[in-house]
Amino acid sequence: MHTDGAFGPEGTGAGIVLKSPEGEEYTFALHFSIPVTNNEAEYEALLSGMRVAKYFEVKELSVYVDSHLVANQFSGIFEAHDESMQKYLNLVQELAVDFDLFQITQVSRTLNKKADVLSKLAALTFSHFKKEIWVEEVKVKSIETDGVSAAVEEEEQSWMTPIVEFLNKGTLPIGSIEARKIKMKAPMYLLDKGILYRKSFLGPHLRCLNPTQAKLIIREVHEGMCALHSRHKTVASKIMRLGYYWPSMYRDAAKVIRKCQSCQLHTPVSKALRQPMIPVASPWPFCKWAIDIVGPFPVGPGGVKFLLLVSRTKHKANIDISRTPPGERSEAVIPAEINVPTMRIASFDESSNSEELRENLNLVEERMEMAAIKEAINKQRITSYYNKSVQPLSFQLDDLMWQKNDASRSEDMGKLGPKWEGPYKVIGVHDIGAYRLASLDGKTIKCTWHA
Repeated sequence: MHTDGAFGPEGTGAGIVLKSPEGEEYTFALHFSIPVTNNEAEYEALLSGMRVAKYFEVKELSVYVDSHLVANQFSGIFEAHDESMQKYLNLVQELAVDFDLFQITQVSRTLNKKADVLSKLAALTFSHFKKEIWVEEVKVKSIETDGVSAAVEEEEQSWMTPIVEFLNKGTLPIGSIEARKIKMKAPMYLLDKGILYRKSFLGPHLRCLNPTQAKLIIREVHEGMCALHSRHKTVASKIMRLGYYWPSMYRDAAKVIRKCQSCQLHTPVSKALRQPMIPVASPWPFCKWAIDIVGPFPVGPGGVKFLLLVSRTKHKANIDISRTPPGERSEAVIPAEINVPTMRIASFDESSNSEELRENLNLVEERMEMAAIKEAINKQRITSYYNKSVQPLSFQLDDLMWQKNDASRSEDMGKLGPKWEGPYKVIGVHDIGAYRLASLDGKTIKCTWHA
């Protein structure tokens, strides 16, 4: 959704362009017959678009505005010092809870042309608009309506209704199990002047809230004037210390906090292992030996001028000489042994040595099979130990995910900079946790990213 507000000499207007994933566009224009500022027009356009999206039962809404004030106040970068701006911000945060995903992104005016044109036309006149453009005349500011106060009024039916009816009239719900539950819970509650309170073990009685009131309190404690931006347990404890209660405090707090954009941007990067180890076994033992030919060198005795180098890794453990074949116990001959022969050089017989080497070649296949079995056992142990610490994480097509900021470097990497950036949509799933990503505007990310 793209929104924009315009302030002109003939009036103030706002434009809204709502686009579905299938490409369908709905355009709206607002003409204000009351005096409003440009920032108020920006907020009015945003609130009207959110109401329209809610009417169409939109679950995930991405809003693009060209107002730095609106985008940064919602993300928490700017503070709303003005009273009217604070009311507008609270109203936006309240409506944002109704969406599974809600975010506001600041874009340049060139990327917000349609909404900008609609707002300017609505600010001048709207008599020449086409029929498919819906025009609504705003006579009252959103912050001056009863929308905010209505959110804290008591609902007709909620989890408190059976308890209130039992305490007030002695009425029990139908069914023995439910009736027994109400009888057991009722002693912990108190009804005073039509308001239900729960008796607390730590202090004064706690006022019971319905689900709508609970959402408002959670957002206020978590990201309101004295924002904590803490985990759900801390937020629930803070709410109880303020004097409120409802049965599903932890669960509701976790659900609201999970949608907080600021918390998602700054949440610590998990160091947990996400994918199981995939061991790579060699097709045959000792095939990893490295052989290289160095040279040519100046021609030496025997007409040789190349040097053959063979390298392999050695075990760090002590080697039992009695179990080691003669070929593996042999050490390289150093130049000094040619001039000052040692016993092994003096007793060396080339023919018998060649015969013993050929004899060992007949037994090499068995030793290689034994080495392959040991290698498989060791890798199996390492894989089992590694996979005990794995916390699997996977995504499906069209899922939204954040990306590490230290990998993409798209945001400022200062001390207080965000740890994540995005979100991005998954457009391709590959093996072992690799994904193809695209931005919300459809631009494909070149590299494949690992979860």
